[in-house]
Amino acid sequence: MDEGTFKASVSDGIANTDRSSARVPEKTMSSKDGVHIVVCGAESTGKTSLITAAATESFPETVAPKLPVTRLPGSTLQDGADAFLIDTSSRQEDRAKRMEECHRAHVIVMTYAVDDLSTLRYLSRSLLPALREEGITVPIVLVGCKLDTRPDGSETSEAEIVDLMNDFREIETCLECSAKKLIQVSALPSVFRLIPCMLPVAPSTRPGQKGF
Repeated sequence: MDEGTFKASVSDGIANTDRSSARVPEKTMSSKDGVHIVVCGAESTGKTSLITAAATESFPETVAPKLPVTRLPGSTLQDGADAFLIDTSSRQEDRAKRMEECHRAHVIVMTYAVDDLSTLRYLSRSLLPALREEGITVPIVLVGCKLDTRPDGSETSEAEIVDLMNDFREIETCLECSAKKLIQVSALPSVFRLIPCMLPVAPSTRPGQKGF
């Protein structure tokens, strides 16, 4: 990885793949209501810290269990809309609320911890299939958090990420960052500015998968 950025068909430090052949319209961005970016992922992967760092360019000494809706400064999008980050709880008992937020989302940020590949596999086995079961087809940005905690010499498997992006065409791009060290966090607004140009894809359903 170079500066915390996954390198596979990368443009300007952001992993990307061509999704154009599979796009279908689903949701219209509204400059009145803003773009809702829901942040979810495996437990303790740094969702709340990521939101705080992106919004304030600082790392919180004390992390709240869950943040209120947070506007992303300087994130005015191409259609004049503002971007709002919506934090979610990873607890099973909060699943209904989490899914409700995902249904309202224009974009979903899905987090994993770069020092714990089990959190990446959890996305592929649970969270991503659950979104498909719910018929949620908005663009997904995959974000690897806690880059500063990854052991020396260790590296997130690029092959696993490529496979994940191939299996789930909803994933538009992948970025690895550190909220604590503010590594690559500043790249997030640039990613979100591109999202209104992207139409979500229509995934195949996978009956029988467990929800999250």
